[in-house]
Amino acid sequence: MIDRDEVTVQNYIRRERSFSLAVPRMLKLIGLKNFVWLIALGIVLTVLQTKGTPHILFEYQYIGSKENKTSCGYVGLHPQIRPASQGHCSVLVLLKASD
Repeated sequence: MIDRDEVTVQNYIRRERSFSLAVPRMLKLIGLKNFVWLIALGIVLTVLQTKGTPHILFEYQYIGSKENKTSCGYVGLHPQIRPASQGHCSVLVLLKASD
């Protein structure tokens, strides 16, 4: 009788690897979805820091008719009263803190 022991064959030939991008270790720790959210949050914070925070028109003053506005009052993180630009007040503006 022939003895039929299981034989294990190991292949020591180096496998050809397909091209893959190396993922940084930090990205592996926080995950790709969270990394994208961090980038988006960074962009939003940068825009808020450089351009200002959103403010909405709350009140305005005018002389004569409503088309001749003189000042615009905005409410937001830093409430401000600004002079009207050519008799017009924008409904939504980005304003920085006044010094």
